[in-house]
Amino acid sequence: MGACPDVNFDKIYTLNTDDLEACSDIYCKIANDISRRYHFKEAILYYDKAIEMNPNNSEAWLYKGWALCERGLYEEAKTYFNEAIKLNPEHSESYYYKEALKRKENIIKLLQEIKLDSTDTKSLLEKGIQFLNYRDFYKTRIYFEEVLKLSPDYLTDCVKPLWKKGIEQTGSINERMIYLEEIIRLAPDIPDICNVLIKEAELLESDGLYNEAITCYNKALELNPEYYEQWKDACFNVWRDKGIGLFYKRFYNEAILCFEEALKLKPNDTRMLENKEYLLEIINKRDN
Repeated sequence: MGACPDVNFDKIYTLNTDDLEACSDIYCKIANDISRRYHFKEAILYYDKAIEMNPNNSEAWLYKGWALCERGLYEEAKTYFNEAIKLNPEHSESYYYKEALKRKENIIKLLQEIKLDSTDTKSLLEKGIQFLNYRDFYKTRIYFEEVLKLSPDYLTDCVKPLWKKGIEQTGSINERMIYLEEIIRLAPDIPDICNVLIKEAELLESDGLYNEAITCYNKALELNPEYYEQWKDACFNVWRDKGIGLFYKRFYNEAILCFEEALKLKPNDTRMLENKEYLLEIINKRDN
């Protein structure tokens, strides 16, 4: 990835807050960078910021539509594609829009095929798992959704293979994230959802998305306050690693803020206190 999306972009890039169009373009580029790594949920937050700063940024509307499409939210994506084309009619010829239409057509055809055999829930489940093993995520989602419409009691049967794929070390971070996200979407209230959020947070952190990792850890803590000690250790590590990453990028002031967040969780951590003191010396030398 190019620039780390967790640097304080509000501070770095919006120094001239009068130029909202430029700021919007920057947030859109950040979102595109995150999307290329298949973190569509996180990218959508940056597209929202881009649209907020400049509602006429047609590319932000277009690419948010694509990010929603990648998450299977086709109806919601349609709204963003329509707005993008309204702002810039040339987007009607873009790859993203045409591919979204193609996918929706394929889904309609697949649903028609499923209805021919919709009474056999077990068969639909087996086909969904088969597509999962083929890494055909979109067909897996459709089959699992149909299974749950027919029999909600099959929820565990749908979640288990997704969880297995989500924790497998052989899959890429991007693929594993998709499977974990699908569990959260299909079964947000299952007892083990905290473990899913924790695993998602670990993957986000390993891919440099520190703020998003913190958000996942916080969600897990909200759901289960007994997770506090594990949450504290995990968040401390995230703030520490993010601070070190910013230090190596020479974002010293931002690194200090991260170290301070870490010290709020463990005020007496000797190594972190030493890191902060060392960094303050560098900043003082730079500024004097």
